[in-house]
Amino acid sequence: MAGKISIDMQELQNNFNELKDLVNDFDEKIGKLVAHFTTTSALEGQAATAATENIFKLGLESQDFVFMLSGINEEMCDYVHTLVELNKTTGKYMDSIS
Repeated sequence: MAGKISIDMQELQNNFNELKDLVNDFDEKIGKLVAHFTTTSALEGQAATAATENIFKLGLESQDFVFMLSGINEEMCDYVHTLVELNKTTGKYMDSIS
């Protein structure tokens, strides 16, 4: 009976070691999975931040572009007014000559 208990204890020890290896392997795989999700989440966060910054930057650039167009529009209006005034002056001059 003493031999049988010894064999059972050895088998129990072997089973325990196998279980311990499985748990360690599982723990390692879970750790890798958590690291992967953490990295993915961080990358997604960075991508979202970059997208937001780009949208904000694009908005500012669009606003600058609109201001630039507005400035060009004002300059064109001034130019047209100058041409109109020049035309009036030229017309008066032509009338005075004839």
